[in-house]
Amino acid sequence: MEQRELADLYAGLRESKVLTQAQLGKIIGADYRTISQYENGERPLSNKNLIKYANYFGVSCDYLLGRTRTAAPDDFIQEVVSRYGLSESVLNRLEKWNKDDDDYLLLGELSISDIVNRFIVHQIILIEDFINSFTG
Repeated sequence: MEQRELADLYAGLRESKVLTQAQLGKIIGADYRTISQYENGERPLSNKNLIKYANYFGVSCDYLLGRTRTAAPDDFIQEVVSRYGLSESVLNRLEKWNKDDDDYLLLGELSISDIVNRFIVHQIILIEDFINSFTG
């Protein structure tokens, strides 16, 4: 993600809480000019403020760095990723699959948790059908 896009992301997060730059600065312990520089793409978030932003806005550091589109993966997603070894790219493909392939499962607009959950259930059904084809 480009610095300009990150700057827009930071401004959008602040605006979603209806805060001025000065108010956010006071909350995280930074000068309003620093917040302005972040939001104008003039400087990247410092490590210290990266963590403060993540904690205050309830998002991941990866999201703030532009490494993921998912603001804050929920506990279910984290469990699925660790248990089944799914990468974020797989989760992104599942999300794209949900949006592009309405004929397949007719999922509509669901959260990524719902998509992964339904995908796993679908795979289990396929495996059960496969096993039943041999056992009668």
